[in-house]
Amino acid sequence: MGDIQSRGNGVVTSPFRRTIAELFKARFPLLYVQTWEEDRVVAEVAAVVSEPSLIRTPRNLYVWSATTGLAATGAKPRSGTEDPVKALELVEHLDEPAVFVFKDFHSYFGAGGRMADPQIVRKVRDLVLGLKNARCPKNILFVSPTVALPQELQKDISVLDFDMPSGEEIRQALQDIIAANRETGRITIDLTADDEERLTKAARLDVAGGRKRLRSRNGARRAP
Repeated sequence: MGDIQSRGNGVVTSPFRRTIAELFKARFPLLYVQTWEEDRVVAEVAAVVSEPSLIRTPRNLYVWSATTGLAATGAKPRSGTEDPVKALELVEHLDEPAVFVFKDFHSYFGAGGRMADPQIVRKVRDLVLGLKNARCPKNILFVSPTVALPQELQKDISVLDFDMPSGEEIRQALQDIIAANRETGRITIDLTADDEERLTKAARLDVAGGRKRLRSRNGARRAP
């Protein structure tokens, strides 16, 4: 990601990590990241919530999707939490420092001109004050490829920018793909350093173009 830096204690940071860490510490209850790259977002959040020098109070990470329900890192999903209302109720009642990543909630927030789900919108609104005042710090992060904010939630949700992957991240992903194919023995790949550099630059241009097209279709208030 752009402007990756190393803190004095050796911890690698980036603008996104620093921003989201500050928002978590300030108890912003509801955050929203517009991106197709949900796995990268989850990885970035995991790096932040486990690092005391960034977040002060480390938090457990839970991830929700409509197909799996709500699950802590490395644990089985909680029973019945495929239902988004049940998942939000669990967020409300868990008494531990935690960050909850909810995928594809735009489907419930009225994306594509559809009506927002009034029960889910109401439940999210009900959570705001409790998240701000909870004994243990808790935050919800929505991750979706499009921004959909019901009017009732617009003042409570902060939308964040998500940086493109850095050249080094793309280069490492390329090397991982090459290594995996070499292990199978089915494909022989021999790239020079110049070949890798050209592929890395092409991948960054492709990501940048995709993001430009995505943002041309969506507009939303960004977090400070």
